[in-house]
Amino acid sequence: MPFPHIWHETRQPPLLNSESVNRGCWLEESDDIQQLEGNGLARLKVNVFYVISAVCSLALIGYAWFAFLPSFEGAAEYWSVRNVVILLTVLLLVVSGIQFVLSVKTEEISQDDDSRRLG
Repeated sequence: MPFPHIWHETRQPPLLNSESVNRGCWLEESDDIQQLEGNGLARLKVNVFYVISAVCSLALIGYAWFAFLPSFEGAAEYWSVRNVVILLTVLLLVVSGIQFVLSVKTEEISQDDDSRRLG
């Protein structure tokens, strides 16, 4: 039995006028975002680079405790290396926390933004 032909309807994205492209706000025209604006809620923007950096810092902490420190087990330098890893862990946790806080940016919707968008 031959494979039946399946017809797919190709959908083209809606064309954007030059004004909305230049303003960079074509996403702001959707109904969901307009409802959020009407309710007075703030939008969140996430900076992916800060998130990736924070995850890498946490991975470095895991590496220090589960791969680097056990390689010194039984050596005379174990306790001094352990103290350095503890200090490194505290500093990297602080850095990761700061990076997660910096990664989230809230934007308050004001009437000025609405009038600028309409005008």
